Amino acid sequence: GIFALLDSPIGSNISIDGKSIVLKRDDFVGFAALKSFAFHLIAFQAFPTSSHKGGCGSSRHGIVLLTQNDKNNDNWMVAHRYNPKTEEIDPSPIDRLTIMNLESSIRSNHLGPPRVICSNDLLSETEMNDWQRSTTFISVSLLQKRQMFHGCKIVPGAFREDEDSKITTNSESLSRDHHVDGRELHYPPIPIVGGNSNKWCKHNGTKKYLASLNPSQRTDFLVSMQDNSSPTTLVDHILDEYYDQRWEELLGDVQLSYIMFMHLQCLSSLEHWRDLIAMLSFVQLDRLESNAELYGNLMDIMTLQMKYIDHNFFAELEFSEGNFFVPAVQRLIATIKDCTSDQLKEKSKQVECSIRSLLSTNLSMNSSEFEDHNSFIQRNDDRMNDDYDDDDGPAIVSAEEYGSSMERFAKDHKKKFTTSPTYPVEHQQKYAILFASMQPHEDILMTCARALDSQVDVSLVREAAKYLEEVESKKPNSN
Repeated sequence: GIFALLDSPIGSNISIDGKSIVLKRDDFVGFAALKSFAFHLIAFQAFPTSSHKGGCGSSRHGIVLLTQNDKNNDNWMVAHRYNPKTEEIDPSPIDRLTIMNLESSIRSNHLGPPRVICSNDLLSETEMNDWQRSTTFISVSLLQKRQMFHGCKIVPGAFREDEDSKITTNSESLSRDHHVDGRELHYPPIPIVGGNSNKWCKHNGTKKYLASLNPSQRTDFLVSMQDNSSPTTLVDHILDEYYDQRWEELLGDVQLSYIMFMHLQCLSSLEHWRDLIAMLSFVQLDRLESNAELYGNLMDIMTLQMKYIDHNFFAELEFSEGNFFVPAVQRLIATIKDCTSDQLKEKSKQVECSIRSLLSTNLSMNSSEFEDHNSFIQRNDDRMNDDYDDDDGPAIVSAEEYGSSMERFAKDHKKKFTTSPTYPVEHQQKYAILFASMQPHEDILMTCARALDSQVDVSLVREAAKYLEEVESKKPNSN
C-alpha cells in the first residue's frame, strides 16, 4: 500500500508506525510498501515557517490505515494534502485523477527516495515485528466501533468527566462522504470494581457506567459488589455489551488506546487504556484459568507496552491514577501464582521483569517494594483517598443488611401485597403512581381521598382525579 501527504512544510514531524522523521524538503510525497491487512498509524505535526521559530507547532493528529481482508485491496493508496490554513492534514480526500497519477508514478519508480520512502527502509525488522505484535488484535470491526475507517483523520480527545456514555455507530456517522475536521476518539465507560470501594465509586468510568444503566440494573450492580464473583461477572458483561463476546476485540482496544495515547497524546485514550487494565486485573482464579488465552495474550501485550513507555509516566499521578499500572500487574501476578498453567506463570515473570526495570529507573519508586503487594497498594490507596473524601458517591450496603431490610419490608407491607392484586392489572399499570401510594390500611378510594385532601404531590393529585373520573364514576353502582 501507499500513503501520500502532499504540500507538507519543511520541519514537519511525521511518523509511521511509531518511527518519526523530520521533513528536510518541501517536495515530500509519502510512504510506500505498507503491508496490507495490517494496522498502520500516520502521526503528523506541522512546524510551518510562521511558527517553527517560536517552537510551537500544530496539534498532533493522525491517519489510520487498515484495509479489509480482501485480495482485491492488496494494492491500495490513501492520499491527503496539508492545509496551510489549519496547519493540519486536510481530512477531505484528494481528487481521483491526482491519486491515479501519483500511484502510477510511485509504482513505476518515477517517484522514489527521498521523496517517497519505503517503510522497509525506515523501520528495522525488530521495529516492524514489535509494531505488528502491538497491533495484532486491532481489527476493522473494532475501528468501526470507534467510528474510524481506513484513511480517516484522527484528532486526540481530552478527559471528559461529563461526556455522554452512549456512542453512536450508525452508518450516517461513519459515512465517508461526511467530512469533518477529523474524528475525535470516544470510548465506552469502563467501570472498576474491587479494592477500595470508596475509590471506585468516585471513579469517572464507574460513574458514567452507572449512569448508563436503568434503576433496576444499577441496583443489581451495586448489590452485587458485595459478592466475590462480582469482578468476574463484570468482565463478562463488558465483553457482551461492548465487544460481542470477543475477547480479541477487548485486547484490541487495549492496544488501540495505548497507541493513540503514546503517539497522538490522546488523553481520552489514556483514560480508556488505564481503566481496561485495572478492570481486567480484578479477576478470580477460576475465571483466569478458564480464560487463559485472554490473560496470556494480555501478559504479552503489557510486556511489549512497557518496553516503549516512558518511565516518568508512573511518577505523574494525575495521569497514572495513583500508579494504577503497578498494582494492576501485582494483582494479576499474585493470582497467576496460584494457577496451574505453566505458560501463564512464565509470561507473568516476563511482565514482572519488565516492570522492575521501569521502577528501577524511576527515583520516586523502589523496585523492591514490588514484592509487598498489599503494602504497595495500600500506600497508593492512602495517597489517593484525599481526592475521594466527600459523600456524593453511592452508599455500599452489605448483602446481609440488604437482605434483612427486604425481609422487614415484605413483612410490614404484607397487607398491601395481598390486597393490591384484587384491582384490575390494567388499572394498576395505567395509574401506577396512585397504586404505589396506597398505604397498608387503605383501599384505592381512601388513597384518592388522601391525595386530593393533602394536595402535596401534583402528579398524584392528577392521577387520583383521573382515576375517579374514568373508573369509579363509570361503575354501575356509581351515582
